[in-house]
Amino acid sequence: MFMGPRLVSALAFHNRKTLVIAGFATEVAVLQTALDARKAGYTVYVAVDATGSRSGRTEHAAMQQMEMAGAIPTSVLAEQGATVVLGARRIEKILQLATDINAAGGRALALQTNVSDRNQVKHLVDSAVEQFGKVDVILNNAGIMPPPNTRSGPFQKG
Repeated sequence: MFMGPRLVSALAFHNRKTLVIAGFATEVAVLQTALDARKAGYTVYVAVDATGSRSGRTEHAAMQQMEMAGAIPTSVLAEQGATVVLGARRIEKILQLATDINAAGGRALALQTNVSDRNQVKHLVDSAVEQFGKVDVILNNAGIMPPPNTRSGPFQKG
């Protein structure tokens, strides 16, 4: 169960029946939290402009499963008329997201960026300031997974 007792207790205390969920590992953490919340009777919105996954295929499958359970995909940033600069290693998804945000009335720019490279991150921020004048918020939703077949402790060849 991804909705632990402390979260359930806090939501009950505040009488909240609507959740907006975002995060990396859409096919695991976001999916399971959304499914648990829907089973518990919550209205669930999944912020598609603040989720991510290692694989577009598994993310798409997770989104479909959440929608079939009654979760509602939403672009929180676009709906608020936000100006957004998106950076990701795989440009295809963020190009589409930028197009969607622009079409919904927001302003968006997508740049291919590997956040493990300081120069690429600097270019992303510099581009945001150059195009839009300032940066109000930076959200890092990058996930780093260890290579498969690793054990805890030092990495070993083999």
